[in-house]
Amino acid sequence: MADDFLTSTPWIERKPIVQPGLPVTRSLAARVRSPAQPHPGRAAAVQRWRRLAFVLFLITNAVIFLRPTDWVPGVERFPLYEIMMILTLLAWLPTFRVTTAMKSPLSICVCLLLPAVVLSHLSHLNIFLARTDGPEFAKRLIYFLLIAGLINSPGRLRTFLQWITPCIVGLTVLGLLQYHGVIDYPALRAFQEWETDRIDPSTGAPVVLLRLCSVGIFNDPNDLCLILCLGFMLSLYWLHDGRQRGWRIRWLAFAAMFLWAIYCTHSRGGFLALITAVIVFMAARFGIKKTLPLCALLIPVLLLLYSGRQTEISTTQETAQDRIHLWSDGLQMFKSAPLFGIGMNQFAERVNLVAHNSYLHCFAELGFFGGTLFLGAFLYALWTLRRLARLGPFMADVPLMRFRPYLLGSFAAYSVGYLTLSRPYVEPTYLMLGLVAVYLALADFHLRGAMPRMTWRLAGWGLSLGVVFVLGMYLFVRFFARWSP
Repeated sequence: MADDFLTSTPWIERKPIVQPGLPVTRSLAARVRSPAQPHPGRAAAVQRWRRLAFVLFLITNAVIFLRPTDWVPGVERFPLYEIMMILTLLAWLPTFRVTTAMKSPLSICVCLLLPAVVLSHLSHLNIFLARTDGPEFAKRLIYFLLIAGLINSPGRLRTFLQWITPCIVGLTVLGLLQYHGVIDYPALRAFQEWETDRIDPSTGAPVVLLRLCSVGIFNDPNDLCLILCLGFMLSLYWLHDGRQRGWRIRWLAFAAMFLWAIYCTHSRGGFLALITAVIVFMAARFGIKKTLPLCALLIPVLLLLYSGRQTEISTTQETAQDRIHLWSDGLQMFKSAPLFGIGMNQFAERVNLVAHNSYLHCFAELGFFGGTLFLGAFLYALWTLRRLARLGPFMADVPLMRFRPYLLGSFAAYSVGYLTLSRPYVEPTYLMLGLVAVYLALADFHLRGAMPRMTWRLAGWGLSLGVVFVLGMYLFVRFFARWSP
């Protein structure tokens, strides 16, 4: 992109225009070179530093996804993530400039979450937690800004996606090898859940259900499912990419592996996220009219293949009622501190559990200010990605333009998954938001207006939708909560 890279055009020599008989002064001669043109040596140095920062950022993501400190002997005592982030920042900051992706309303919402976190504690005069949780969230904000600042061209976005996909494949392979007993690492062991409604006839005890987990931040079946949905959509994208002809069989195998891994998690929220990803992708790729008959054929097949715990979805079940009661607690916390919330990470301190709803979690902990920002970032991303379809060709890179339905399906899966998960402060959340911000910026460079700017009207819509969400959660809890006598 022209506005994101410094050009290496040589200096343009200009002859000074002076009146005859007047000497050319030293100050006038110093202004012969055009100040708008950078020195070629400095421009080349800037490009090298940016390439280095991008490479270091790729390695940082590999550390985040594969978490070698959990399963590689001898490296567990090294803070690899912090080291790589510091090295990436040292290479990026000397060449820092505000990119188009950083100016989007989505990025503004994410950046304002940092003062929302600090104010959530300062509003209760808790300076200590403001000093600790503020820098902790700042790490996620820096991760988001690195995505928005370093991925500033179609080529870099494609390279980043090509790097992220094998990282997801790697963490999935590690989890499946542990799940099927090929390897044995304590950090990868499957989550064991007692099914009280199923009794083993030989022992008379409840059946133990093993649920697939993976490394690091994906050491939870529900969290793992969302990144598996992203991996599945990326596999489909590379499968239909003309440049990947020699890899098509492998991408088909990877897609099947992701579907099997989702089944092994036995996650209801993960299954809903997968269904959402498939439906939204087909609607964005083929249109509503073609999607309806395709869904009529595909959805029953998925329900049959994933029959069992994942398809037993009801608000009367014990796990569902537990989450609805947590949502009720979250609404009470929001009522006690409606403007700035009870404070980041204070939900679990009060009830020993998280809200199991990322949006309500933010409204409870960060108040209406922070909750609306978090919800608004997701709604803006979904709206703008859907809106691109009506604008015609919005990107010169045609293969990357075709990525829109896959990105929309993946992001919709995360958006629905966060209705039953509390993950507002983890890296995958800001990975997805960052990808959308970058994609919209690249589209806006080719077609002005593809990324709507922040306006008072847009802000008003965000505030209104925040009110609608809180009222909707209140009505849902009021109608579906079952309280024991």
